[in-house]
Amino acid sequence: MITSKVHAVMQSIQQLSAEEKKYIADAILKLPEVADAIQSLDDLQSRYPEEWVAVRAPAGEDRYAPTRGCLIAHHPDHNTLWRQVPENMDVYVFFTGVMHAKAFGVAFDDTTGTPQVATLGD
Repeated sequence: MITSKVHAVMQSIQQLSAEEKKYIADAILKLPEVADAIQSLDDLQSRYPEEWVAVRAPAGEDRYAPTRGCLIAHHPDHNTLWRQVPENMDVYVFFTGVMHAKAFGVAFDDTTGTPQVATLGD
């Protein structure tokens, strides 16, 4: 059963020039290639260990937390990855390895043994 939307699309295509119809036909034939390019982020994580990965989220995915996407670039160095991403492209970037916090230290100089703590109103 052909829905009214599909019927309307078919009528619109019939009104196109031969060149436009060829363009539409070529685009339809490429749809499986596009679908194959969509990969799960879990697969990308295992394929590119300890690397930064940039993907474009497909329609229907949460752009801030996708579970699948089209690979745009990957590289161990974060800055190099961003140089590989086309300018103004909306991408989701993640690291496939374990993130380690940068170390920092804190020192206190307490010569009296009893620090004085000021409270509001003092």
